[in-house]
Amino acid sequence: MPLIWHIFRKDVRRLWPAVLISLVLLGELSHLDSLRQDWLATAAEGWLNLILPLTWACLIALLVQQEPLVGDRHFWITWPYRWRTLLASKALFVLAFVHLPALVADAAILAFHGFPPAQYVSRLLGQQVLLAATVTIPALGLATLFENIATFLLAALVLAGAAVYLVQTNQPLRTPWLPADEIRIAVAAGLLAVTAGGIVLIQYARRRAAPSRIAGAGAVVFAGLVFGYLPPNVTARIRSTLHPASTHISLGPSTERPEVPAGMGNTGGGPEIVLAAVPVALSGVSDTQEIRCNVLSAEMTGPNAQRYRTPPKTARGSFQKMDFDASLLPYGRRPSWLLLRLRRAALNEIANGPVTLRALVEVSLHRAGPTTWLATGAPQAVPGLGRCSSQMVESANVYQGSMLKVFCESPYPISPATEVRLWQPGTGAEWKQHLGDSAPVVSGPRESLLSPLNRLQTFFQLTSEAGYRSPGGRWMVPREALLNAKLAIVPDTVTAWSTADIELPDLHLGDYVLKAER
Repeated sequence: MPLIWHIFRKDVRRLWPAVLISLVLLGELSHLDSLRQDWLATAAEGWLNLILPLTWACLIALLVQQEPLVGDRHFWITWPYRWRTLLASKALFVLAFVHLPALVADAAILAFHGFPPAQYVSRLLGQQVLLAATVTIPALGLATLFENIATFLLAALVLAGAAVYLVQTNQPLRTPWLPADEIRIAVAAGLLAVTAGGIVLIQYARRRAAPSRIAGAGAVVFAGLVFGYLPPNVTARIRSTLHPASTHISLGPSTERPEVPAGMGNTGGGPEIVLAAVPVALSGVSDTQEIRCNVLSAEMTGPNAQRYRTPPKTARGSFQKMDFDASLLPYGRRPSWLLLRLRRAALNEIANGPVTLRALVEVSLHRAGPTTWLATGAPQAVPGLGRCSSQMVESANVYQGSMLKVFCESPYPISPATEVRLWQPGTGAEWKQHLGDSAPVVSGPRESLLSPLNRLQTFFQLTSEAGYRSPGGRWMVPREALLNAKLAIVPDTVTAWSTADIELPDLHLGDYVLKAER
């Protein structure tokens, strides 16, 4: 232990300027995060969320370079301590000047926003585990593979750029009622962290640079392939195994044909895209159970063995670039229809013959929490969610004007299906939104990756037309309705996951084609 402490003090004396820079950046990021009352981070906060991890990585690289592991200058092996002592001193440095300051900053942010840190110890420790898996352990592993900080920095920038590109190009089409695919991220990050940890041990114990570099490069490529190409079917089945439903849920052809929602035929995406709506029925859950459904993949086989598959999620942003896509309607609720989007040329080949349609659907079961009524303006605790507030804002878009913004934050993940209701007691009029309905498209680094808080928000747009009701009673609210309206938050919790296979044989799609309405 005295030798560990001795090496630690030596590293502090040599690296205190770099430590000071990292602490200043962390303090500024914590200051911006503690003042934020918006789902989206400012540009300054977004950049700091990228710069600070890179600063920590450079600090760790400088720390490792104090006793080089690569090259012909292993002077430290002649000193009176073993590699375990050296590695323990480096780990102590990382804990003292990366993890401990980050833990204190996270606790301060929670306290500033009204969340007692003592009640969220598991969340705070989880943040440190995530930081270790994604920053400190990979940085330690990478630093042991290079002789100097310049080559380390070049490799770190290349890997960071590749990671950003991979995430952006594999970003699926946003569905507000569905959470992000955290299984994919966890598997890729876990692979990198385990490999990096093994490289650190091998390098300090044996200093085998060439095999370690090969293992590191292989792990990076493999993790990238897993993140980019792991099928959604696999991640959905993992999720349903970890949090299984108590009953078997299935989707099949419906014996009834419910009324097609008004306007459905006008959402085809262009003159070359045709819509077909096939009625389906859900079984295995009660009529009162809240569920969400998402089509993961679908395949059609035509009368002459023609085969059409839905494209990857990343290619579903443009209907003009695909032959076939499938989704369930109504969106985010108990499904009654399987909506097919087909290119007209593809439909002409299979419209009159029997078609077999197979699809895999992910089903999430939800439970609504107790309703909490909010006063406009003041933050208020919402049981089962966190803290929420509402305020009037003026939109930068001149066509939107004034809006009522509802903002919620919590140390734990917030379900985007959390319901927000605006109710007018006098007339009984009601407007509904979900916290995940208002996710603006932005450019540049605006993510708060290091924040201990999760945030979501939604808006009710105000209109001056008396008695105006938007379709479905959603976000357009008459301005005078706010005089005596009440705002309610209904938390949403995902209780279980399941997957359901659909097989619809002998379909004649020409019988289900929707006509555009005028």
